[in-house]
Amino acid sequence: MRPVMATIYLWMLWINAAFAQEPLPAAMIFVEGGRFEMGDRHQTGKEDELPTRNVTVASFYISRYETTFEEYDRFVEETWCRRPDDHGFGRDRRPVINVSWYDAILYCNWRSKKEGLTPCYSIDKINKDPNNRDDADGLKWTVQWDRTANGYRLPTEAEWEYAARGGKKSKNYVGAGGNLVDTVGWRLANAKVATREVGLKKPNELLLFDMSGNVAEWCWDRYAANYTDMETDNPSGPKSGSRRVIRGGSWEDLPADLRVSARRSEIPDRTDLRSVGFRVVRSAL
Repeated sequence: MRPVMATIYLWMLWINAAFAQEPLPAAMIFVEGGRFEMGDRHQTGKEDELPTRNVTVASFYISRYETTFEEYDRFVEETWCRRPDDHGFGRDRRPVINVSWYDAILYCNWRSKKEGLTPCYSIDKINKDPNNRDDADGLKWTVQWDRTANGYRLPTEAEWEYAARGGKKSKNYVGAGGNLVDTVGWRLANAKVATREVGLKKPNELLLFDMSGNVAEWCWDRYAANYTDMETDNPSGPKSGSRRVIRGGSWEDLPADLRVSARRSEIPDRTDLRSVGFRVVRSAL
């Protein structure tokens, strides 16, 4: 083995060994806030990633790993909520899949209460969300975010992209942690038609794993077709809309879908998404 390759290999072994014993996905990484160019700065993406905007985000904490079945199944056991199907991929340290946006919101509140934190979300299951007029969403819960709360929540789309890019340590890679997609993410060509345990690929500059590939991740924001009307100071998406943003690409995607600026959306009540999960954040209050 060549010296350079041997060094890289030993470094990867050290990274995996260093974090293998951490409770998953309990480890949270501090992301120092800052200003960055959000969107398709490499001009290789789609129209919904434009126009690029200089956006400022406040400091926050983000989970080093995607939420795993191991953690989510504890939530299910304690709340009697629906147990998501693992699609035969396996559970434990694999990222949870087949969870709706609403499931992720409920999990965030449960985990906040369990750890003695103030839940971020108030959830009204009776009165339908007046800003969601799409009948494709059979739930239309009204969910409000208390921005003063210190509990767990989903990242905004801007927070997600800023963290995936490496925050202030960013090296401007196309993917989260590198330009060679196979080194940083599980995708269609290397995942063998299944999710993989979290934390097995190279992390990004902030030591965050799987932000490109493995499973795509729900964000807080409602989806907009472009960034024309985006706020530039801690944006959190449009006020109305039926679909929620999903970021990061997945095990069943092509390399282009694993770019840090790539985005798509889904109806928030869908529970049949075998390539979508989520990770949690907390505000640095």
